[in-house]
Amino acid sequence: MAKKDKPEEDKVEEQKNDATLEEDHHLADSPADVSEVDVNETPEETEQEDLAKDEVSDIPDHIAVEDGAVVSKGAVYKLSPKHPTGSYWRNGIHFTAGVEVTVDDSEWGVEQVEEMVNDPWLECVQIIPMTKEEYAKLKKKGGK
Repeated sequence: MAKKDKPEEDKVEEQKNDATLEEDHHLADSPADVSEVDVNETPEETEQEDLAKDEVSDIPDHIAVEDGAVVSKGAVYKLSPKHPTGSYWRNGIHFTAGVEVTVDDSEWGVEQVEEMVNDPWLECVQIIPMTKEEYAKLKKKGGK
């Protein structure tokens, strides 16, 4: 007795199922252990966290640190050589080409300091760290 061929629709369905099984099998062979992978974390973030931990461990004991970062009391900026005029005002401070300007962070709010640090026309040359003693006094003063 001759074996009947399957209808064309059944053949197509079997091919789809075979392809799905092959994909599932391929995923199962993946070298990554899913339990160890954080889908919300990129390799760059992990690397940055590792660098931050290294940097914190390199900070001298007398320097104030909060949330893994050095507490600054000021910074030294200079105007980017790419600035078209060589003269620039930011937060009431005048920056000119080739001149380093020391800015006292205590005069500004956190947002203003972040704006200065992230300003594309300014280059932060140096962060002036706050000592633990200075930071303790500042926190005590702010707590009253």
